[in-house]
Amino acid sequence: MRRRLASLNLLNLHLPRHPFYGHEGYSGSAYHRKIGWTARLLDRLAADLIGVQEVFAEQALIECVARSRTLRDARVVAAPRAGEGNTLPRVGLISRLPLAAELESIERMPGSASVMLPGAPEIGLDDQAQTLFSRPVLRTSVALGERGRGPVARVYVVHLKPRRPKRLEARDGTGEDLDDPVIEGRAHLRTLLIRAAEAAALRQLLLEDLIGPDTPVIVMGDFN
Repeated sequence: MRRRLASLNLLNLHLPRHPFYGHEGYSGSAYHRKIGWTARLLDRLAADLIGVQEVFAEQALIECVARSRTLRDARVVAAPRAGEGNTLPRVGLISRLPLAAELESIERMPGSASVMLPGAPEIGLDDQAQTLFSRPVLRTSVALGERGRGPVARVYVVHLKPRRPKRLEARDGTGEDLDDPVIEGRAHLRTLLIRAAEAAALRQLLLEDLIGPDTPVIVMGDFN
């Protein structure tokens, strides 16, 4: 029994005319080109299980799969927390394999992995700790055998913090000036801390979640 796995960063997959990261959003024609190109890529992958990243709208992911020849019969197409009004990139899952557990979106890091953010008190932030994953981790289980039988694998899809410096904003909307080299250096320090904390948090989740020696664990995504 062979199963093909893949991970794919979809580079800001969003519905048309929805802004993201300061971009005004895709035009209708640009959106359809992106959907078509992604569907063709999914066909080339022809995988049974695909972890995807940078999904702003679950509906756009559904449309990509609907345009695919090899995955249009997928049992699961989901990007938790990527509903209407979402403003952040999310992770998702495309699966031709049946789920053997609930699809979970884990937002909060284990308490032992949270870190204090340098400089937070100076701009009036009450919450000085990083306690949340930059993008919530997706967790589920899938049945690897035919017709939902056979071994079950635990699956994680992740997208860890990128190298972009972590700028802080105060409650009144004012924020740090990254043109100041001292502040920029501190923002890069925060990023390093958060990246390390997320890696440690993911490790802790995996260790706590190991079901048994015969249960495979699949971790896929963009680890930056």
